[in-house]
Amino acid sequence: MTCEKAAETNYIYVISSPNPFIKAIDNAAAGLPRELKYEDFQKWLTKNRTADKDMQVEIKNISVKK
Repeated sequence: MTCEKAAETNYIYVISSPNPFIKAIDNAAAGLPRELKYEDFQKWLTKNRTADKDMQVEIKNISVKK
């Protein structure tokens, strides 16, 4: 992971459900984790959580330092 400042906080969302769901359309760059703009991800997550009451979401905070 990379950061522009000396240190940044990022969030990793762990999403699970007993029901099938389609992942959000994201961007991938060689050597880096997949990413999606926050606003687009929140729209996708809200839509899916509304449709799937069994969907579980856990948010992990991580610190990235140069």
